[in-house]
Amino acid sequence: MKTLIRRIPLFISFTIIFVVLIFLGSSNNKLNDNDDSLRIFSYKVKQWENVPMVCDKFRLTPYTVKTSNSLYHDSLYRGQVLLIPNKDVTIYKYVRGANLRRIAWKFYISIKDIKVFNKNLVSVEILDEDQILPRGGYVAVPQLQEKGFIFPLMRQEGSQDVFSGWGRRRDPFNKGKYQFHTGWDILAKYEHVRAAKSGRVIFSGWLGGYGRCIIIESVDGSKAVYAHLQQAYFKKGTYAKQGVAIAISGNTGHSTGPHLHFEIRIKYIPVNPINMMWDSILVENVGSV
Repeated sequence: MKTLIRRIPLFISFTIIFVVLIFLGSSNNKLNDNDDSLRIFSYKVKQWENVPMVCDKFRLTPYTVKTSNSLYHDSLYRGQVLLIPNKDVTIYKYVRGANLRRIAWKFYISIKDIKVFNKNLVSVEILDEDQILPRGGYVAVPQLQEKGFIFPLMRQEGSQDVFSGWGRRRDPFNKGKYQFHTGWDILAKYEHVRAAKSGRVIFSGWLGGYGRCIIIESVDGSKAVYAHLQQAYFKKGTYAKQGVAIAISGNTGHSTGPHLHFEIRIKYIPVNPINMMWDSILVENVGSV
């Protein structure tokens, strides 16, 4: 009993020291969290990890991880190396010929915003906006917080309006043959079409069987195609924000009636739009016809 009494003060002393150390550690973490300096490190993906798991681990948004690493889906592979920033920004790695003007054009922001956000572009002395930046360096870009593509019509009635989905179908101009449909055909009788995702208009005009067409490229490199339009509101080189009316649907080109042909391409290869839409309720029943 006497031995136990002697040990109690020692136990209390160790407990107090332990609590103080934890408090100091947590204080340091809070200071690091409030640190405005940008830090980037490489992270090697572990087995079975995907984008949401990496985001949870580092408390980042999916947009940050995807745009900083040119990812289009949530799937990752073991050993894949990712760039991970310490805050929600898009990390852009300088390529050959990069300068402030080109970076501003790519990410739809002003040159002033780039300078303010990066101060001196992480130890790179900027003399003028056309100065070529050293290849392999990094810049942090303020980002658009968009979950993904939205339904391309101003009205949101959803999947019942998609009368011909992605995949193999009968050729509407030759009933005896089949073709692979690279997007969605959506019922739309001369009505407003909206930008499914923010981006730069890289084409606006007549495109063969697509008729009058607009193609918008987003920051992550994905491209949205809006075809058979009656009228286009945006010209090549302009920026269209998500949700803004960009055109009137129509019946131009190879078309069997007024509708909107909508497709999404990654590295110019068409992908199923249902895998790129953030609102699953609107498109949950879309399939091939």
